[in-house]
Amino acid sequence: MVKLPKSKTRAVGVSNHTIEQIEAITKGAGEAPEVLQVEIHAKLQDDDLMNYCAKNNIIMTGYSSFGNNMINDPLLVKEPVVEQLAADAGCTPAQLLLAWVISRGSSTIPKSVTDSRIKENFEQVEPSAEILKKLTEFGKSKAVRYNVPVTANKPAWPINIFGTNGEKSAKHQVILGA
Repeated sequence: MVKLPKSKTRAVGVSNHTIEQIEAITKGAGEAPEVLQVEIHAKLQDDDLMNYCAKNNIIMTGYSSFGNNMINDPLLVKEPVVEQLAADAGCTPAQLLLAWVISRGSSTIPKSVTDSRIKENFEQVEPSAEILKKLTEFGKSKAVRYNVPVTANKPAWPINIFGTNGEKSAKHQVILGA
């Protein structure tokens, strides 16, 4: 990573890494990645990872900010609590969820194939601190990671990346310091 020519490489980012994995990369490469892209939404807040990245000047970029239906859960934009909080804030559920991620210091990459929703996602809103706090509390009461390669992907990827209970059946795991 550090040997890449700076004339061609401005920054290096990684995706789906834990604190321990980032530390191993940093130790092996001599410097930390500039960006970490991970699943971030109200039901997956990962405060420890967010604080670690902030302390180490690593920009966090979230994906699946609306949840993910790969495990047949309703998208977060359809959760009654999210719909009510968005109505109270005078915005759409999608706008509220994106504002929540941004309010925590991350960027986000919302996914949509519908022109009207793409436009809606660009319209930033600023919900009150009280509404954002209620969304945080809702998410903490129902924590879930939607993107677990061994269970959510079709076909499954037999690797334990995050060390969650849902990954215990994986045949492979990340080896640090290899």
